[in-house]
Amino acid sequence: MGPSDRHPVLAFGRGCGWLLMFVWSCGWSVTLLFDAAIARTTFKQLQALTFATVDGRVIDSRIVESPGEITTYQAKLQYRYAVGGREWTGDRYRHSLAALELRHAERIVVAYPTGAKTTVYYNPANPAESLLSPGLAAEDFFGVLCLTPFNIVMVGSWILTARMLRGRRGTVSADLQVLDDGSQLRARPPRLEALGAASLLALPVSLLSIVAIGVTVGAVPSGAAVAVAWGAVIVAARFGYRAAHPAHQELKIDRVGGTLTLPGRSWRDPAVPIPLSEIVDIRLREDPVRNSENKFERVYSCAVLWVNKEGKTAEATWLEQSARSSTEQLVAWLREQCLRP
Repeated sequence: MGPSDRHPVLAFGRGCGWLLMFVWSCGWSVTLLFDAAIARTTFKQLQALTFATVDGRVIDSRIVESPGEITTYQAKLQYRYAVGGREWTGDRYRHSLAALELRHAERIVVAYPTGAKTTVYYNPANPAESLLSPGLAAEDFFGVLCLTPFNIVMVGSWILTARMLRGRRGTVSADLQVLDDGSQLRARPPRLEALGAASLLALPVSLLSIVAIGVTVGAVPSGAAVAVAWGAVIVAARFGYRAAHPAHQELKIDRVGGTLTLPGRSWRDPAVPIPLSEIVDIRLREDPVRNSENKFERVYSCAVLWVNKEGKTAEATWLEQSARSSTEQLVAWLREQCLRP
């Protein structure tokens, strides 16, 4: 912690920033209520697949209109069935909404007209609990898709809040994943950064997919439309994850071959193999960079200096981050691994 970190005004500002971030995260956490509702519906629908079945008859099938700013429609069904010599009446089509649009309500009413025979799924432990359509449908997956951007913002907000509380940004040495099998040592930052990149790409794609479905298909889309939307989100997330995967920032020390391999500055850059015998120094490097507010801030990295084939001193860096203290720990650790007498 430097002198600026102990300045009371700066400390107060960081404290206010963390408090605002905490309140923001708490506000977004209302998403958990909707997550719980969808989780409950999903559980109920899957549980219904284990229900017993019995023949029943539809005694009422109609469309109910709910006027408002946006008029919605719902298919109202009523059916009778007999279990254990007793007659029961049910009115549930699914645990989720039967329909929100006229054409979808009409489709259900046409499929279950008044007087038609139908298969009723009922809970053997409680025959009064029944429904006509068990399992998951496109609308269930669309509901999860609609909550995806909100969940991404909520989780990201809490991660940022936790990092602000710990007073750090970027990767720290304590989070470094080190794999050592004796002959080779591999060190990489945690996968959290890659997951963050995947989320940043999945967020806009999921929003665009929801809007596209709402405009072209409607509130209760087909399975094909939902499949295409989820496919786009998964592809975007996978691309983001692969682009920022820790493997692209992995440092390797081959003790048998006597080399240190540094990753490139991006996932497309080739790795840089360096003979351990040619390394002359490993030190802290400090660089000014412009942030999102167009102001300069300092970033730190491990700089490895070695003598190349032309006899000149070359330099490569590893793990650029904003925390000086953690970078100093990384430098000390890397010196210990590569500059042992």
